[in-house]
Amino acid sequence: SPLQNIRGIALWTRAVVHVLIGPNVDPSNGFRGMRVVFGDPAAGNSALGESLINSTGVPTSAVSGEFVSYNIAVDKLLKGDVDAVIATVSPPQELIVRALGGGARLREIRGPEVDRLRVHYPLLRRTLLPRGTYPGQDAPLHTVGVDLLLVCRADLDVELVYELTRALFEDIPKHVRRQVDPHRAPATLIPLHPGAARYYREREMHR
Repeated sequence: SPLQNIRGIALWTRAVVHVLIGPNVDPSNGFRGMRVVFGDPAAGNSALGESLINSTGVPTSAVSGEFVSYNIAVDKLLKGDVDAVIATVSPPQELIVRALGGGARLREIRGPEVDRLRVHYPLLRRTLLPRGTYPGQDAPLHTVGVDLLLVCRADLDVELVYELTRALFEDIPKHVRRQVDPHRAPATLIPLHPGAARYYREREMHR
């Protein structure tokens, strides 16, 4: 298995699925007949948007789908050129703030939809966006997300990975460091690289 040659360094932030519905779109009929941006072709999760539509019981053929960058997608949503945008990003995200400020709304993903999605994406987790994550969001929002993982080759030098892990928590700018919860970071789904494991052990000893 290719995973035998990969080791974990840190559990990164969680990327969360945001389903934006356009300002003048009636979401009560579901996605059928909608013009939908499935995702950003550069984001590496392009198939997720189509699977999400299918999880609501609507075949992909019943929507008009496209892939564009998220910023262009929000422009099109606010102009009325598309009806919905599926964006998998780490909250809070400025482009989501911009969409909501222009009248778009966030749609929940919950119940059987999540179970059907997890058949294809078992690493998806039920995720709750706390109240106030976005301006005007006065209630928690149910959706799904996936934990991002920082990985390396298993044969990478132990000292190098130790220094890389140390730099991740001690040297990099704070706005980047905020994306890593130091308590969750070692909880990778694959074995930790020995260099990363050594850093976490030493940090625990010095606490």
